[in-house]
Amino acid sequence: MGSFRIPPLALKLLGIFIFCVALGLGCTPSGDFDVVYHRANGCRSDAPENSLMGLQCVVENCGSADSPCALEGDVRIMRIVDGSAEGDLELVWIHDGTTARTARCPDGDLELPGTSPIALSQLQDCRLRRLDGTVTENEKIPTLDEVLEQLQGTSVEFYLELKGTGDAELDEILARAAVLKVKAWNMVNQTVVTSFQRDILKTVEQTNPDVRRACFAPVGLTLEQSLSVFTGGILGDVDDCLRDGSHFVFVTPWALQGDVLQHIHSQNRKVGVFGADTLDGYEQVEAWQHKLHIVYADHPAMYE
Repeated sequence: MGSFRIPPLALKLLGIFIFCVALGLGCTPSGDFDVVYHRANGCRSDAPENSLMGLQCVVENCGSADSPCALEGDVRIMRIVDGSAEGDLELVWIHDGTTARTARCPDGDLELPGTSPIALSQLQDCRLRRLDGTVTENEKIPTLDEVLEQLQGTSVEFYLELKGTGDAELDEILARAAVLKVKAWNMVNQTVVTSFQRDILKTVEQTNPDVRRACFAPVGLTLEQSLSVFTGGILGDVDDCLRDGSHFVFVTPWALQGDVLQHIHSQNRKVGVFGADTLDGYEQVEAWQHKLHIVYADHPAMYE
């Protein structure tokens, strides 16, 4: 008579169940979290990050069985003559503080926010690079208004990360202008404003408390705070996020621990995960999927 063998997948699921019960989490592997296209990556292989091309792909495929209806993108403030923000300032959809990595500009790399205002046409002449480094023919660096115009009236959930400058006055203008634009485009109900900087989120709340906010733990960009992600010692940062009233608290896959998740859930807040595109990150998400609400992904197909 042949020996009975338990399939490896069953063993793995059993192990996760026993682990969760031991921690008193009462978990069931639901996998109900929402996947978000990080920087609009993953919908089209030829689309640059933070591009209208990638955004349009998300919009067009929203609602299909294998395509998430959510995207994330980054906004910075830039000195542009007659910009749409206060003074000669404009809100630009770009991750880095320079165009060097993501675009080619005829007059050389542009810095954000810049030291003096430039013409909007100088920004529009830049062309975005694809992820393989090749330059597109027509994809320019969008403004936040162009992004919101494309998203208005769609079912796409928008996670808008505000990138600070380190200048308190500029950061306040950035936060205030972003919230006013979200409201002007009737996007309050489908937008979540996120930031690593608590002062920015406080300005968002003061400008319009109806806008949902998401805080990253660790909060800030110091070396000590960054290392706390990998050591798991982030409960203090989580407390800061909760104390500030953030609706979501984002952590890395390596900070997914029972005490962290219980602490966030005990305050009726939602858990987001960023940086989960490695195999190790995926396995962490898989282990804790029953406790998660949002997962940022450059490769959403990993989570189908």
